[in-house]
Amino acid sequence: MLYQSIDDMKELVSQAIPRTSDLVYDIRRLQTVLESKMALYGDNLVQNGLAWKTMGLPVDEQLIATVKGWFYNLCIGLIGELDTECSKLRSLVTDMRELVHHPEGDKLMESIQSGVEFIASVISFIGLPSRKLVYGCRILASIYGQWASENLEFLRETHTKGSTKSMDVKMTNAATTSSGRPTTRVDIRLMQWMDGVVQVLTSLQTLQEVGGATAASVEDDQRTFDSDSLGVLENLASTLVEITVRALSVIETTRRNKHTKQGNIMMNPETALIYMERSVLSFGDRVVEVSGREGIDGPRIQRLHAHLEQNEQDLQL
Repeated sequence: MLYQSIDDMKELVSQAIPRTSDLVYDIRRLQTVLESKMALYGDNLVQNGLAWKTMGLPVDEQLIATVKGWFYNLCIGLIGELDTECSKLRSLVTDMRELVHHPEGDKLMESIQSGVEFIASVISFIGLPSRKLVYGCRILASIYGQWASENLEFLRETHTKGSTKSMDVKMTNAATTSSGRPTTRVDIRLMQWMDGVVQVLTSLQTLQEVGGATAASVEDDQRTFDSDSLGVLENLASTLVEITVRALSVIETTRRNKHTKQGNIMMNPETALIYMERSVLSFGDRVVEVSGREGIDGPRIQRLHAHLEQNEQDLQL
């Protein structure tokens, strides 16, 4: 296995993975490559060949370092590609609401979600923390969060007006049911957008944990991104709180319109919506706690808790 891995590593660093004009497709192909290398190399990159050393086998530490650098540069390049794609669309729209309706908006967000997940997997695999990648992925997470937030607001506005036709036009190409058919059900749309946000945040957390486990970083100048990091984190936290508020607004609008069908989650649709509100509020509580924004967003979240408690009393839950 050692010699097979060494031969494969030598071949890997001598080649470049070809790219197409479809970034989503390219990221999926990169993910396939990564998974095959993870299966072959095991933990030997993150542990610098420790398992081989304990067996008394010769280890080419320079080759291992070169492979790590190859994967790292792959991630840096991907961050640049995602930033370029964001800039392209930004030049075509005036704000995030316009991007929600742009035909390339959904594809860009799929690229961001898949890209951040890939980068987190790579850094976890090679054990090479990077402030540059953490910073870049935080910006991408903020963009994804703002897009999800605007989608939730559009969903609330459309549902409030009761115009399912315009909602169908916007959403038909986005989320689907388990059978692969498009869905316009409000509760499914809500949970799919929230799930996307959680997936991006989970990848970001993985990336940050690798950086937190080691004081050293691949960048020599640790101050390079410190000046802007606080602003990026503040923006991300504010976006996540706004997502919480807007998701709850969607649920409340659904309750008022009584459009939820029996059997969505439980026999009583009102109870199902209450449980959805509890889940979303728990998400908001965690965001406020982790970000240290109790003084800024705490009162807003507490008012939502009070509203939820009143709803629970009305339903005798």
